[in-house]
Amino acid sequence: AAEKFEHVILSTGFCSVNDLVGLSDVLRRNVGPRFTVCHCTSAYPTAAASAQLNMLKILKKYFSEYELGFSDHTQSPLAGAVAAAFGVKFIEKHFTDDVTRRGPDHKASFDFLRMTEFVSYIRQAEILVGEVPRPKDQPYDFELPNFQLMRRTPVSRTAIERGQPLKINDIDWVRPCIDSNAAKYVNSVPNPIAKTNINKGDILNSINIENAS
Repeated sequence: AAEKFEHVILSTGFCSVNDLVGLSDVLRRNVGPRFTVCHCTSAYPTAAASAQLNMLKILKKYFSEYELGFSDHTQSPLAGAVAAAFGVKFIEKHFTDDVTRRGPDHKASFDFLRMTEFVSYIRQAEILVGEVPRPKDQPYDFELPNFQLMRRTPVSRTAIERGQPLKINDIDWVRPCIDSNAAKYVNSVPNPIAKTNINKGDILNSINIENAS
């Protein structure tokens, strides 16, 4: 039957882990990547402690090639935002004009004001999660204005003669960061000695220190 549809949204309410394993096998054999698999707790409404959004990690394991979703029956405006932080791309939430109407579905639904709040939190979560990986060789661009101010530079706490070993107490770490490579170099030298005569306050780097041979 699924083959008749362009895209199928599948809810996992009432499913055991064994059911999920069997379902994942069926999807891979017969359907292909046209499914959105939604975590769902089939309680109306769902208590916050029963939402079990950590199950999204399990769904990622068994349905890694499919889009993940969340069928939300909680009364929490934050549930969708938490699901978004887990990486879901589809969220289902029931809407009603009056949550006091008779019937279990209305209690698990949001009216206009609550739905507006619900969506707002989801959009904020998407922004907070972000999509930009940390660069390999530098901080984020938006961190650079504070990089020099907050990082520290190693400087000599006292005058050191050429050939003299450097001890921890010989080094001060001061702001601002004048030489971003100095700290990396100093920390990479296991047995540093002065390559040249070093004055108090000099920046310590590859020019004036080396590893003892």
